[in-house]
Amino acid sequence: MTHFQEQFLRYLNAGIPIIYVDSFEAEKVKELIQEIICKRRLAEINLYDMDFGNNLSLEKQLAGMLESYVDNFEDTSIILVRDMGFLLESPCLISLLKLLAEKSGLEHGGFNIVLVEEGWHVPHALQKFSCKISLDKLGHDDITKIIYSFCAEHDCNLLLPSLINALAEALSGYTEYEIRCILSLLYADSGEITLADLQMLKDMEV
Repeated sequence: MTHFQEQFLRYLNAGIPIIYVDSFEAEKVKELIQEIICKRRLAEINLYDMDFGNNLSLEKQLAGMLESYVDNFEDTSIILVRDMGFLLESPCLISLLKLLAEKSGLEHGGFNIVLVEEGWHVPHALQKFSCKISLDKLGHDDITKIIYSFCAEHDCNLLLPSLINALAEALSGYTEYEIRCILSLLYADSGEITLADLQMLKDMEV
């Protein structure tokens, strides 16, 4: 279990109504959560659920979805709202989230709302009902595994361990999504990854 998963479970079991995950890797966050929630039900709300041709505003549509999930979900359910930070600035939605957080706190084994958004500022009215966590930073071994995985997926020639280690060091500090994008960029140039690509990676800004 990762540190992120341990921290998430701690907040979940403590009954924190709103858990804010500061990350743009919403799909990875969802996968990590699904690995540890056992029998708890999880529902997701994102922009694909919005009806842009509807007369109702996006804020009202999101509010309706949140209220519907809360009314129909069993205890210990999890509602994951991803990439909707621009809507969550609405005073009406902030008030609704506060009311839902209070309702969750009053119920034994209440539901949790998980907000996944990068760089979102938790409104003052919600701060007492929420905790903020971030994904773990990737270590050298994690990055090495991603490189090996990428090479296997693209039938790259087996890279020398020295080049793998050098690439892992150069890619330190990036997310898995960013690393895969960078490797794709290097690979697209010649169909392989070489020392010359490593030097290009060090020279360019990504």
